[in-house]
Amino acid sequence: LWFISFYAITIGVGMVARLLVPAGSGFDAELALPTMAVTLLPSFLVGLILAGLFAATMSTADSQILSCSAAITRDLLPNKKFGLTGTKITTILVTAIALLIALIAPQNVFQLVLIAWSGLGSAFTPLITLLSFKKRVSDKTAIVMMLTGLVTVVLWRHFGLNSFIYEVFPGILSGFIVYGVMSVMGLNRRRVSE
Repeated sequence: LWFISFYAITIGVGMVARLLVPAGSGFDAELALPTMAVTLLPSFLVGLILAGLFAATMSTADSQILSCSAAITRDLLPNKKFGLTGTKITTILVTAIALLIALIAPQNVFQLVLIAWSGLGSAFTPLITLLSFKKRVSDKTAIVMMLTGLVTVVLWRHFGLNSFIYEVFPGILSGFIVYGVMSVMGLNRRRVSE
């Protein structure tokens, strides 16, 4: 019930923003809420809204950075002995990469989030679907499937083909194609380790 009410309020704010904020060609839709707050609310409440926006942004950013560095130090490289210093260095490197992407990427945050979700969906959906149907998938096949899905999304977006078909479809399809080809070649002898 909480999420239903939250999404209803969010959609309501978006609809009101479409009515109250002039949508010119140079207007960034991500600034709709702060613009509405400045237009409609007293200074104290504007500060409260902006503080909430920055708090939510920083909370999400630091959680994602810590999750990514933990995934690297604990999941991707489990045999390496990362001490406290190694974990801190990994976190600093992940933060630097995230900052570099934020500074270099020409898209707004919403577009970057769409690309990230597309990449995650394309990398993991074929593998999770196959495993849920108890299909045999070797470690090598799983890695190739995930990388192919991710690379397909990036290339599809890079060449502008997402204006014809959303990049998740070809990304997921490419993962299934890789599975089919590697199964025909007999490379699915060992299941993904659990």
